Amino acid sequence: MGRRLGGIAGAGTSSVKDPPLAMNFRAESNAPVIRSRASTVWMLLACLALLLTLSAVAVRLAAGPRFDTFLLLAAVVSALLLASRLFIRFPGAVDLPAAASPVKNLLDSAGPAIVAVGLDSRPIYVNPAAERLLGYHADELMSQWIETEIFAPGEGARLVTEMQKLSGLEKPADSTPAGRMAAYLDCVRTLPPSMVPGFDAQLRRKNGSTLPATLHISALRDPTGEFCGLVAVAMDRSATLRQEQAQRESQERYRDLFENSSEMIATLSPAGRFLYANPAWKRCFGRDNAELLALNSFDELFEPGCRREAATLFHRALDGEAVDRAPLRHLTPDGRILELELSLSQRQKAGNPLAVRCLLRDVTQQKQRENRLALQLVVSQIVGESASLEVAAMRILEALCVSQGWDLAIQWLVDPRQNRLEFCTAWGAPGKRADAVIRQSMGQTLVSGSELPGRAWKDGRAVWVADLASLSPTPRLQAALEHEMSSGWAVPVRVGNNVLAVLEFYCQLPLREDREAMAAVETAAASLGQMLARSQERGRADELTRQQKILLDSVADGICGVDPHGLVSFANPAAARLLGALPETLTGKGVHELLHGAAAAEDCCGDDCALRHASDGHKAATGEDTIYRAGGQAFPAEYVLTPILDQGRFSGSVLSFRDISQRFALDRLKDEFISTVSHELRTPLTSIRGSLGLLSSGILGNLSEKAGNLLRIAVTNSDRLVRLINDILDLERIQSGRQPLAFRPVQLGEIVRQAIDGMQPVAEAGGVQLIHDTIQAEIAADPDRLLQVITNLLSNAVKFSPPNSTVSVMTHPGSEGVTLSVIDHGRGIPADKLETIFGRFQQVDASDARQKGGSGLGLAICRTIVLQHSGRIWAERNPLRGSTFRVFLPYQPAPLESPAVSAAWETGIPPHRAASAREPGPAESPAPKL
Repeated sequence: MGRRLGGIAGAGTSSVKDPPLAMNFRAESNAPVIRSRASTVWMLLACLALLLTLSAVAVRLAAGPRFDTFLLLAAVVSALLLASRLFIRFPGAVDLPAAASPVKNLLDSAGPAIVAVGLDSRPIYVNPAAERLLGYHADELMSQWIETEIFAPGEGARLVTEMQKLSGLEKPADSTPAGRMAAYLDCVRTLPPSMVPGFDAQLRRKNGSTLPATLHISALRDPTGEFCGLVAVAMDRSATLRQEQAQRESQERYRDLFENSSEMIATLSPAGRFLYANPAWKRCFGRDNAELLALNSFDELFEPGCRREAATLFHRALDGEAVDRAPLRHLTPDGRILELELSLSQRQKAGNPLAVRCLLRDVTQQKQRENRLALQLVVSQIVGESASLEVAAMRILEALCVSQGWDLAIQWLVDPRQNRLEFCTAWGAPGKRADAVIRQSMGQTLVSGSELPGRAWKDGRAVWVADLASLSPTPRLQAALEHEMSSGWAVPVRVGNNVLAVLEFYCQLPLREDREAMAAVETAAASLGQMLARSQERGRADELTRQQKILLDSVADGICGVDPHGLVSFANPAAARLLGALPETLTGKGVHELLHGAAAAEDCCGDDCALRHASDGHKAATGEDTIYRAGGQAFPAEYVLTPILDQGRFSGSVLSFRDISQRFALDRLKDEFISTVSHELRTPLTSIRGSLGLLSSGILGNLSEKAGNLLRIAVTNSDRLVRLINDILDLERIQSGRQPLAFRPVQLGEIVRQAIDGMQPVAEAGGVQLIHDTIQAEIAADPDRLLQVITNLLSNAVKFSPPNSTVSVMTHPGSEGVTLSVIDHGRGIPADKLETIFGRFQQVDASDARQKGGSGLGLAICRTIVLQHSGRIWAERNPLRGSTFRVFLPYQPAPLESPAVSAAWETGIPPHRAASAREPGPAESPAPKL
């Protein structure tokens, strides 16, 4: 490259032909002076060009892409100056390599690509930057320039067209590179010397890739001003385009960020007008960009209530203060309340404000969530701290109104008995003139469906009215409108599906229904509903407790509560009165100590005390025993000890007892009367029966048919009276102990067979078949009394069985005794009669005595005999038809103590050891069922 440049400057060794101007150059006589002056001038110009280029590079590095144009112009000017130094010579100048060396070095070190072309369309100079840019070696360009295509496809023709337009030529250019170069020379030749046109072009490298470049083409002239070629300066625009693309992408990202941001971003002028606003403003305020730019001031965007505050914040920012997240509360035209945060900062230049940055955030949902959580916490604290329901309700209403910005709240309670709403409590914001509405509501009741609370109660859901004036006028509503209340709503307070109360709210702002606000109210209403439900439950529990206390205090029986440890935890006044002590002195004692603890030493019971066994074993027991008062006085009592089972676990017992002294006295008088009457009736009744028997035998002759019928009726009734008197006397003797039992080992099956044999004629007469099993079991019993029991049961079964039916007698031995079952298929016994039929003179139907015969004492006698055998007897209903009587007899009955209870009281001996405890009900009996 150095050799080629030297040839251009005048050395004869260059392979490139010198231009005509160089070949015809001759030195004149004053050449040394001229050469000296020219060298000085060109040295100064070279230094100036170098300084200009370095300055342009420094400015580009410091200021960035904005000064690319300045750098390009500086490079073009320097290149032109240096190129002119190569080809324009002063008169008398001599082509010396030493003189051209600084210019060559300057061109070789230039950043832009420089190519000089002579009139023969061949390059006369190519600097290293052009080699790097195009990918060709200088020798390749010098030798193959005509065939080399350095423009991208279509770019060469386009540049020719543009240059022709610029120069005013319309001559069609040859499409070959040589033809285009000739066209370039023609166009440049016609341009004024001062014009250096620039073009954006796509250059093609040797490897076929393209790159963008800025191309400047100027004329090359000799010292006489004659056109001798052209100079092309090209600058690579790839880095600049990448920077521009990066800048565009960055701007696009920022624009996309601003345009799609949920936050409202704007630029405001110092006068407060919108210069820029992103679309988020329209989403929030409903105004597009043109409407925002047309506003005189940005604070006009807000409703009058917060307009002054927004203007104040703007002026603070305009004065240089940074406003960060200042809260604003804006009411939209459609009735929504927006919670906003405004941030403002100033943009200035040289101390003067240029604009104000504005960032507005809609934090409504965030504030609502925060308020909702805070409200839940406050309501929970109120519910936990307040003992009074009315105080808690008022505090909850206050918390709701303060957190949501409402002016008035009223609570209405549901009265289910009257089916109406009653005023309960209310809260009004100070200074909002809510007292008049509260006074208008106090003492009022509302029916279902009337006004807002009645509608919410009827529908079971919240009712919101944004414009109260649209409702039918009522005195309460008129008072609310007179005091500037604009909107109102009511929310039911429910527990499950049951509405317990209704909350009513009013506000002076025209608010539309807000789901977040409703959710907050419903959450608080749920807590209030739970508190109301608990209060009502406590009220019902207190009422039930009061009623129970009244009942327990009023009942004549002594009632005591026993804890799981067997100690008395509660005693009613009747128990204290019966035991002759204060109620508080009875608690903490055991059941046995409570009833038998005051007995004298000679009357103390032993380990066989039935009451002791029942209380220690947590079993149910009933019986009659002697109870001792605190002073030692004894009285007969009937007691019931019932265990309490809570989900199958024993949690205590209930003891009830009553004084039966009067009943014992009455029973004694009754027994004495019956015994006396029975003895007094037996003798004359026997005589009457004998006389009637003689008459019926015909001893006085034949009687008429009518007289015979009357005589038979008299004999039948006499027999019935005799049986009745005998039963009464038997029962009296058994209960009084005057007819003791003679126990001996017997085969139960033999007793059953004897009873069936005795009843067989009666059964055959009624068409009833008697069957029994062959199981043998030996027990200790009185065979005569046991035979009486089985005979009575068989007699009843046969008597109430239909013809062609069976009566079965089944025996089932167990571990402790034998269960005897008498099963019939008769009409059965009602469930409410299964226990009472064992009483005296008790029958299922009152007509049975006339139709079936019997005195009503048979089952009472059976129970008495069975009890004397330490057994039990009870009746059951069969699943389909009939009844089953079961008798449980132990293998060895417990020893009987005589006299019995009634006899003991006749002699004045305490009977507590003579009376036996009885476990109530066959279901609790250990006897097996067939």
